[in-house]
Amino acid sequence: MTRSGVKQEPHENHNEPTAPAPQLPSRPISISSTTTAMNEERVGSSDDTIRDEDVDMEGIHGAGTRGADDRVEDFNSALHVLQGLGKDIRELNTLIRSLEALGIKANGTSLPKLVIVGDQSAGKSSIVEGLTNTNLPRSEGTCTRCPYRITTTASRDGTWSCKVSLFREYSVTDKPREDPNDLACFDYWMGPHEPHVDHFATITDESDLGHVLRQAQLAILNPSIPVTAFSKSKAPLSGHEVNFSPNVVRLDIEGPGLPDTSFYDLPGAFNLVRGARGKDYLVDFIRQLIQLYVTDEKALILFASSIEKEIDMDLAFRYIKDADAVDRCMGVLTKPDLLTGLLHNNPKREGDVLQLLQGDDVACELGHGWYVTKQLSPAELSEPIRVTHAEARRREQAFFERQWPAKFSAFASHFGTQNLQAAISQWLTTHTVRELPEIMRCVESKLGDVLGRLAEFPDPPQWPTVTVSQEIQKIVSAVSRQVEGTGLDMDFRNDIRGIIASFSTNLSKVQSDAVLSTPGWRKPAFSVDDDDVDDQNEDRSTPVSTPNKRQRAANGRAVNVTPLSHSRVKREPQTIQVPQLKDVQATLRLDYVRDRYVRGSRSNLLSKINPEVTDSLILSTIGGWPVLAEFMLSKVLKRFKSMLQGCVDSALSSRAKTQLYAQTVKAVDAFYTRLADEQAALVRRVVQWEMHKPTTFDNHRLAQIERLKEKELLHKRLECRVNEKCDEIDATMPPNKALDMEARKEKQKNAKFLGELKDEEWDREVSAIAQIQAYYELASKGLVDTIAKLLERDLLHQFGKDLESQLAIGLNVADPDWCAKLLAEDPKREAERHKLLAEKKKLEEALGKLQSWRVRY
Repeated sequence: MTRSGVKQEPHENHNEPTAPAPQLPSRPISISSTTTAMNEERVGSSDDTIRDEDVDMEGIHGAGTRGADDRVEDFNSALHVLQGLGKDIRELNTLIRSLEALGIKANGTSLPKLVIVGDQSAGKSSIVEGLTNTNLPRSEGTCTRCPYRITTTASRDGTWSCKVSLFREYSVTDKPREDPNDLACFDYWMGPHEPHVDHFATITDESDLGHVLRQAQLAILNPSIPVTAFSKSKAPLSGHEVNFSPNVVRLDIEGPGLPDTSFYDLPGAFNLVRGARGKDYLVDFIRQLIQLYVTDEKALILFASSIEKEIDMDLAFRYIKDADAVDRCMGVLTKPDLLTGLLHNNPKREGDVLQLLQGDDVACELGHGWYVTKQLSPAELSEPIRVTHAEARRREQAFFERQWPAKFSAFASHFGTQNLQAAISQWLTTHTVRELPEIMRCVESKLGDVLGRLAEFPDPPQWPTVTVSQEIQKIVSAVSRQVEGTGLDMDFRNDIRGIIASFSTNLSKVQSDAVLSTPGWRKPAFSVDDDDVDDQNEDRSTPVSTPNKRQRAANGRAVNVTPLSHSRVKREPQTIQVPQLKDVQATLRLDYVRDRYVRGSRSNLLSKINPEVTDSLILSTIGGWPVLAEFMLSKVLKRFKSMLQGCVDSALSSRAKTQLYAQTVKAVDAFYTRLADEQAALVRRVVQWEMHKPTTFDNHRLAQIERLKEKELLHKRLECRVNEKCDEIDATMPPNKALDMEARKEKQKNAKFLGELKDEEWDREVSAIAQIQAYYELASKGLVDTIAKLLERDLLHQFGKDLESQLAIGLNVADPDWCAKLLAEDPKREAERHKLLAEKKKLEEALGKLQSWRVRY
């Protein structure tokens, strides 16, 4: 099965003017001691903090200091700019997050977003902590093995909270992907599917974040285990079914003084899986995962690289270049304290860094330049008193002022986490503003979908009794059209006619089978002198009574063989019979009929016919009528019930989830059941009338049918006698001289031949069978007509006539409070409607804000 990936389309400006980017100070943002009140949360946890692969190492001191006045001036200037941007950035970030929550995707790909990538041990985790002012866990169990979507927002009430959820678009399979060029599909993963979101936990104590994130990632890595096994576990768990996952852990963090930012943190790129044979596919998995995000043209990329590593040796950088995403990329050098140590072995490294900052290194030039940040070292993280984020920023500022080479001072605005935060905010804001026209189109499209779904919900009624009465009228009209067959609504009427016609046909098919061959007559065997003619009759187009082959005895003499099925009686083409019909069809043989009359005669004159025997024989031929009538009745009632259900569904389509629908179905079904039971009993009663005693006052019509039947049966009887005589003649002749069908027909017209036939002794029995079959034909047609009239008058017409009153009683339309309850949506349906209304409101608000932003920029 081919699974579609993320569609990449070139950026279109749609002739929209590019928004001017908010201006930031050219100087670095310096954090002085006056910032201690900004955020006093301490970094890390002394209980579980261990060395993390992305933590900077304490390095060597550099040169360059700046005065306190300059630092305060820079800080105040930066604060002024950030305060000016803060409201707009916060509003825009909040808007983008809300649109993503509503499932809006721009241009078939995504909304603008920031993605952090880098190799393992590149310092990504430290950058994430610095950007979010959040303490991420650093234990071994929280090595990034899936994408993280991290959103931070400043809380209004000064409290800290974090909502963790799992966003699943993929499920595990045992098959590799079918299309190796489809980035959205992964080996041994099936998807992407419709996203399934599980709320994992909401915490208010930052010290719980490490445990919760470990458990959340384990839940992602163990897809077959219920999420609650991890979310409700207080003890740390371990082990995983998969090594990495494309599914996402989402963190929505609110806290005092937190920056408004949102980004994806991806697993670090690596080249080998140490000690893991047969798992080379994991290298390709991480490569494909990174490429999936960086190839999204709406994504802005923050690339982290350790200063100790050559940039062009970074796998993540290679993936960015392969995706042609360099122009959408901003670089961050981490671990700057290692630079002095590197100079001992590579004196040119300092010049390399300078070239990188100047943009002179063409091979590593990025569209949005390079920044440098310094995060806390392992030693600082292990201090007895945990370091606050504000203190961490002061130490970072001091490092760049006192220990960073002076030759880099021209790029001071690119040093420090605070400068990086401001650049990212400006970068994202400018990028998002540029995308506003496309985002607005997507919001308008989503709003149209929501309005269309809301249209399926009926408006709450002001007059419940009137509304219920109107809905009853809809149902009654729909049923009336079907029952009467007015206009184009003829399907139901045609189906009922077809069922009745089929009933009549089945009755005709089970008419008694008259076997008119002479009782006791046996077909004579051939006597052949020559075996040269044994195959001459095989190609005859008309079957005859002679055998196809002769057999020989052990002494070699030919023996006679009786043919199995070469009767000379003309047969009508056979139609496929319903299996049940054969079980209810009676057979009338001449000797059986004679025997019944002889045994039932009250006279010594055996030629006299007892009428009671005739009645008994007639009743034996109609014994299958109850079975056929039940079969017909069940089909009529089944079709009638399905028609009623269709009428209710059609008339109440907009109220399918209300009690009105449920109670209407119940009332209709109760009325149908009562009327159907009455009609079924009446139909059975009519059939029993026929089974009681043969009765008719249409003797003239009966006599007509009887004469026709007798003539037909006498002719068939003559055919049997002629064929029997011809078979006797054939038995005395060679096979090639046997009489064919045409010759036999001629014999029936030959008076001389007919004179040679034995005297007929079965005329009385033939006449009796004709009388039996004549009554059957007359009675069966009357039965069909009677049942059809009953169903028409007492079922269909009566139901349509009484339906309105039955529904009025069943739905209690006189009670307005009850009618209001009937019209109310069921809880789930009502919840869906309220959800759509809330979504509509959010989309309309979002559209208004987008329009305001578009005018503003």
